[in-house]
This record gives sequence, C-alpha cells and structure tokens, in this order.
Amino acid sequence: PEVLAEAAKISPDLSPQTLAGRLDLRSLPLITIDGETARDFDDGVCVVKKPGGRFTLYVAIADVSHYVAVGSLLDEEARRRGTSAYFPQRAVHMLPERLASDICSLIPGEDRLAVCAILHYDRTGRLKGQEFSRAVIRNHARLTYHIVHSLLTEDNRKLHSQYRPFLKMLQHMSDLCRLLRERRGERGSLLLSIPEAEVVLDDKGWPAEIRRVDSLVSHQLIEEFMIAANEAVSEYIGEPSLFRVHERPDAEKMAVFRTFLKHLGLNLPKEAHRNPRVLKGFLEEVQQTPYAPMVQLMLLRSLKQARYAGENLGHYGLATDWYTHFTSPIRRYPDLQVH
Repeated sequence: PEVLAEAAKISPDLSPQTLAGRLDLRSLPLITIDGETARDFDDGVCVVKKPGGRFTLYVAIADVSHYVAVGSLLDEEARRRGTSAYFPQRAVHMLPERLASDICSLIPGEDRLAVCAILHYDRTGRLKGQEFSRAVIRNHARLTYHIVHSLLTEDNRKLHSQYRPFLKMLQHMSDLCRLLRERRGERGSLLLSIPEAEVVLDDKGWPAEIRRVDSLVSHQLIEEFMIAANEAVSEYIGEPSLFRVHERPDAEKMAVFRTFLKHLGLNLPKEAHRNPRVLKGFLEEVQQTPYAPMVQLMLLRSLKQARYAGENLGHYGLATDWYTHFTSPIRRYPDLQVH
C-alpha cells in the first residue's frame, strides 16, 4: 500500500521545469515495434538516412529513473521484485501498473520522457559516432512484429496505405539491420535463429494449441537495434558498472556437444569453445544441412547462460568486450540501475 501511495502522488504532467535541459525529439517519427499482446512499451526506434548512405539510429528508452528515485519505496520494491513477470492472462509488474502501463510507457500520441542513444553509422554499418541524452519524445505509431514483417515483405496495398508515412523509414531500418548483422557476423557474433513455441489458450485459460513462431525480419530489426544500444551504453559508462556477461563455454560441455555432432557426421573445430568466430563458421556450414535447428538447440544447451555481473567479463555469444542491459527499465531492475 505504501508503494502504491507513493506512485499515486506522481504527476504525469510534463512541466517546463521537467523538460528544461532535455533534447526535444517529439517531431522525430519514433515508433514502437512489439508483440500483439505487449502490455508496456519501453523502447522506441527511428532511423534517418543521411547523404552518402549514412544512417543515424535513435533508440529512445522510457526514462523510468526520472520517476523512481534511488532509495524511495518504489525503488526498494522494484529491487526486491527484480523483474516483471508475464503470464498468459496477467502480469505481475516490477513497478506499480500506473507507472508501468501508463506514465512511463511509450503510449502512441503521448509525450514521454526518455533516455536516448543516438548512434551514427557509415554506409557499411560501422559506428562512427554516438551521443546520449535525456529527452522528451512522442511515439508516432504502435506497430507489431507481424505488421512490420508484412510491410517489408508483402505487397499488401491496404496495409501499405494505412502505414504509408513509415514505409520509407522501415526500409531504411531493414537496410541498417542487414548491415549491423553483417558487421556482427564478421566479428564472430553467433547469429542463432531457433523457432519458438507459442501456447494458445482457450477462453477458460486452458492450452488449446501450440504454434511454431519463426524469427521474422521485424524481430531482427529490434534485436539488432537493442544490441547496438546496449553495447554503446556499456562502453560509454565504462567501469564500474553493471554488465550482462556471457562467459566462454566449459570445455567439458563442448566435448559432449562434439560427441553428439560426430554421430551426425559433423566435426566441431577444437578452438570453438575459445573463439566464437570459429564456432560461427561451423554453424554457417551446418546451416546448409537439415540438422541445423537441432544442432543450434543442442549448442544453446552447451553454452553458459548469460548473467548480470559487476565485473566486465565480456560477452562470448555476441563477441563483444562491452555489454549491458539498458533497454527495458520498466520491467528489469538492472536496466533501471544502468539508467
């Protein structure tokens, strides 16, 4: 009750004093891209293509830290919960719903406070400059993964007409996404694409169907942009900080994985557990075989799980020395700490 009372006192009005010193990005055509059942929206994205094929990527994240003061009851409760938990028919939020689903959520058409990473890329997708700023933004459209996928891959005239103002930007997003994946692949980042399973419930809440959910172009857009922002923020903050680390796999587990592969007639190079680039090259060869989904799944079970740490141990799977979580402060306390 005390936490809810503290949340009830928070004013959603953005006064001139609140906006003073913030970058005004309300005219920027930021959009959100989430699943159909998303309950809160904490990341907005925008890509502007510049002369010479250069790109500027804006990743605007809800500025939860403006409303949740360090040491407040809201902060203590959020830390105790750690994350939001999402169930098929309800959510147990890390923050009171008034904040999670309203004041902090990037609701379409509403002015919202954000922390923005502005990343500048050359025509090949290499990072050439970066800026970080507290900002005020506006979500110009709430899109879903399936809508964006259809807009980019299908000739649906009705849908194209409905989202015409965003078509060119979405194409620029797709172009930048492709370049970022290429650059990540070059450094040895593991580009796994494993279908997921979605359980469909009936009106009474009982499982009625299990559907295969494939990774769409739109999923890749958000994945690449969030990885880029997380990496840039982590390097910008430096140490000390809170990191998302992924350590090298255990040699023993990789030995078991290697034995499994031999039964399929596949040979895993010895350096794979030390060098992600070697492992990536092997996965590219396997991709041409019907065993690819099974091999990727077994590989995931052989790798260590990513975790939070106060020590920078690097991220093996992403092949990067700097990585944190910055993009979901509404639902993850580590992200709020980084903010």
